[in-house]
Amino acid sequence: MSRLFLRFYSGVVFILTVAWLMHLALTIQPADESNSKVIETAMSGSVRMTRLSYETAEPSGRDQTLELIRRQFDFPVDKVSIDDIPFPAQHRMRLGDDVVYFRANHLSYVVGRMTDPTTAILFGPLPELVEQSRWRVLGGMSIVLLVAAGAIFILLRPVNRQLRDLEIATQAFANGKLDLRINEESAGPLKNVVVSLNQLAARTESLIKTQQELMQGVSHELKAPLSRIQFAVELMDSEQDPLKIEHRMQVIRNGANELEEMVNRLLQYVRTDAPRSSSPNWRVPLEPVVQQIFEGERLLHPELTYVVDPQMVTDDISILGSVNDLTCVISNTVRNASRFAKQQIIVRAYRTAKGTIIDIEDDGPGIPEKNRLAVFRPFERLADDRGSAGLGLALVGRILKRYGGWAQVETSTLGGCRIRTFWPKSVSPKAS
Repeated sequence: MSRLFLRFYSGVVFILTVAWLMHLALTIQPADESNSKVIETAMSGSVRMTRLSYETAEPSGRDQTLELIRRQFDFPVDKVSIDDIPFPAQHRMRLGDDVVYFRANHLSYVVGRMTDPTTAILFGPLPELVEQSRWRVLGGMSIVLLVAAGAIFILLRPVNRQLRDLEIATQAFANGKLDLRINEESAGPLKNVVVSLNQLAARTESLIKTQQELMQGVSHELKAPLSRIQFAVELMDSEQDPLKIEHRMQVIRNGANELEEMVNRLLQYVRTDAPRSSSPNWRVPLEPVVQQIFEGERLLHPELTYVVDPQMVTDDISILGSVNDLTCVISNTVRNASRFAKQQIIVRAYRTAKGTIIDIEDDGPGIPEKNRLAVFRPFERLADDRGSAGLGLALVGRILKRYGGWAQVETSTLGGCRIRTFWPKSVSPKAS
């Protein structure tokens, strides 16, 4: 990263230097040419008057006339051979210029044409104009360039430090340290990149953790039904009694159904970890979903009574989310209650300032306080809960977490277990 910083900094300084040189080339030379034209114009009248006075005088008195002319100026005036002046000035005079300004030995001169093409009137050295010298301009521009380079260095230094932190973090992520997070508050202009990288790390960490949980859980949970199926198949090879054969077949069917249910739950569990493309912006009525789930449970548990709290119907409770997520949460909690309830299961719901509370209550034995957090972990089952894969309530907690909500176990007013779920009014981007 330091090499990148030096390369970028050197590039910026190089661009400034090139721009500075171009500025000098485009401004100083034209300025010199403009000054030359101004001096030639200012001196042209004096040159013509001097030439006229000198050439109209009698040849014997021209030296005296030239001496009189010298007295009128504060700088030397003399007649010279055209060959004695620098070649560029000679060239211009031969091309027809009457007055030519030139510099020699860091002094300024003006030369005028005479009627005789071999001679000329030379004025100078002239008084020097008060102007910025080329070296002073170069020095001033150099100071400006150094100040700009220092300011750029100061401005880029924090960015370089932030990029360095970003590089260290990405190397740590590449080495498997997915729990590392970059400080978003000190990220400066790179905050959006840092936030995205932290989200990527959290997402990857969650996926790997889910994969590890599934690998450990699946390897353990699949053993029991597979062992029963394998054992029943082996016994069928030597079994002759039709009733026993049918019993073995039923064991195989039950094992297959258990495996199918477990696979479906695993697929549901994995899908809940997939990111949503956008936050849900539609509301799902709660009462029709609950009634549909109750209809299915009544067929499986005709001995139980399933009750919808009338207040939920009166208040017309609805949830911000998807039908599939709401159905999955309610069905899993109701199914869990159905395994332990003695007579009755009730679903209640009411609104709060921040969202909606949904309670599923039963009159079963309830869940001890020491186990109330464990039931939301995948493949966690209580000692008397051997009829499930241990993923039902884990799915409930996982879905609600995505919405920014929560689920918890409490004591029911019926004396059994109450699963309380909270659905927020709005879904935050982080929850999504």
